Amino acid sequence: IMKLYADQTEGSVGKTVKFTAETNNEADCLTADNYIYTITKDGKTTTVKANADKTLSWTPTAAGTYQLKLAIVYNNDTLVSYTKDYVVTKKALNVTLNASKTDPCIYDKVTLTANATGGSGSYQYKFTYDVAGMTYTLQDYSSSNTCTIQMTQLGCYDIKVTVKDFASDTSYAYCGVTYAQSYVTNIKADQTKGTVGKSVKFTPETH
Repeated sequence: IMKLYADQTEGSVGKTVKFTAETNNEADCLTADNYIYTITKDGKTTTVKANADKTLSWTPTAAGTYQLKLAIVYNNDTLVSYTKDYVVTKKALNVTLNASKTDPCIYDKVTLTANATGGSGSYQYKFTYDVAGMTYTLQDYSSSNTCTIQMTQLGCYDIKVTVKDFASDTSYAYCGVTYAQSYVTNIKADQTKGTVGKSVKFTPETH
């Protein structure tokens, strides 16, 4: 083996990295079964099966420095081996929460959108709200980062989203939505000027 390449210069927790070996001609006739990848961290070594094309796809679940070793084995003899240190980092898990409306009228639909970053990926979102000292679940943990609410009572609702990542770390975000009584703010006609004998349609605009 001349070199072992990674498709990322530095790994991230929860993100798959692919390693590719550059070998000499003697290894060309061997199969993926002859490629033995091992990954060592904190004294613990794990053997990971090579892909059909002799590469390795690996998703780290924790930050730290890993020692990656590839040995080409034939008839129980190691023909050649190569060792590479690989650093994996982890960004802090964060989430934001936004509402399509923050001052809707009762019965209006409001879409809540959460966006998570960092952590170990594979995000799961849970939406809850507090009102009058009670907590209610709008949507339990799922991969959907949106949720729609439609309240029928006046008041201020404190919305909370909890995001959980692959490593079961959590983060939170909040936003407030105040439902108010609707009232007529304007009456709109479908014609700017009426004509005798022609129907006109009036529509109230509310808030």
